[in-house]
Amino acid sequence: MRPAQQFSAGAAAASLDEETSPHGLTILNISSNQTYDNLQRSSNRGVAALASWLGDEQNLAASLTELDQPATGPRQSPKEWAETEAKLRASYVDEKTIDAIRALQAPATVGPAAIMAGVSSAAMRMASARTMVERAGLFDRNIITDRRSFADVAASSSGTAAITSTSAVADAIAALGIEDISVTQSFPIVTASYGYTRAVREPGQAHLRTYAAPRQYSNKTPIFAVPADTEALLITFDAQMILGFLRHHGLWAGTLPATPREAKLAVAEILAGGPGSGDDSAGVIRRLVHSASHALLRALDDGRSGFGESSLAEWIVPDALTSAIYVVSYADFTLGAFDTVQRRRIGPWLERAADAMDHCDNDPLCSQTSTFRPYAACDRCLYISFGCRVWNADLDRKLLRRFWLWTRRRTLV
Repeated sequence: MRPAQQFSAGAAAASLDEETSPHGLTILNISSNQTYDNLQRSSNRGVAALASWLGDEQNLAASLTELDQPATGPRQSPKEWAETEAKLRASYVDEKTIDAIRALQAPATVGPAAIMAGVSSAAMRMASARTMVERAGLFDRNIITDRRSFADVAASSSGTAAITSTSAVADAIAALGIEDISVTQSFPIVTASYGYTRAVREPGQAHLRTYAAPRQYSNKTPIFAVPADTEALLITFDAQMILGFLRHHGLWAGTLPATPREAKLAVAEILAGGPGSGDDSAGVIRRLVHSASHALLRALDDGRSGFGESSLAEWIVPDALTSAIYVVSYADFTLGAFDTVQRRRIGPWLERAADAMDHCDNDPLCSQTSTFRPYAACDRCLYISFGCRVWNADLDRKLLRRFWLWTRRRTLV
């Protein structure tokens, strides 16, 4: 969404009488970028989005260029390519030419070609969803240029003390089944207001009214929006850990993949093949990622970041095991607080998130489940007051607690 008109939320609210309540939402707003626009229009956007999540190719321009190349016929088998490569070398063909031929004829192991050859159409359709495409845009360093992963922090560490500290933090990240924690000061959002209701107590009396007025806005419904680049933490969960947890609890019977890429492909097939609700493996994965996102957001309160819980919101892509926790802001100015969290406070933050799941102040009521309340969660443990697009639905503290107990035991083995 690219806003055509901006406004001050406070001014809009002030223009109404005191008995009204503005309604709005915050959405991702990747700024005008030719590569991202091309990705959105591409019929193969799911392939490029999968290539980004799998770690094959996060440069979307490179993926789209490969996908736009005309087909050159079927690729050779590994045995056929080995024979072809041997013949080329025997003929003294230079390495640059061999590399070019390899890109066209050798069996694809990573990248768009490998995905199109070895991934189900259902998984590619799932990856073409808006949030998956948005994630690919966020992780392209040519679009969000300042994103820094924890791996980048570790690589830049020098000195015995810094390396030891970084190693301890890496262990803390792995202990909660997290693959990476990135930070950016350029998380692009739009805070939009689209109407208001009368603030009355009686149920059924609060009717949504838009800001439309007769003979204004060309008879269209106006949505007033304020764009901003804000700071965010981007958390990607570990697919191998999640599959191990599912297998341990009898929710998945497959063989544990040996590499992170193979694990992500297995997760993609699970999520594409299941209804994604209830207690099937797809539903458990999505509920687990959502619950962890809320727990991590709430744990940033209490002085960890300088922001209160009501100033934070989540943007979540369960199908890519990814969540972003961002500051809801009307201005482009950022404090750099999440930069400090990534560099200095990851350990205490993650420890507080995990410890908070051990019990709830509303227990035993919170832990009680029933047909009408199948999962354990409430306002004292997992609910957030602002910024959940599904209004705190499908959260499960008991599931998350079991997962984090299991992951912590695994990392101690």
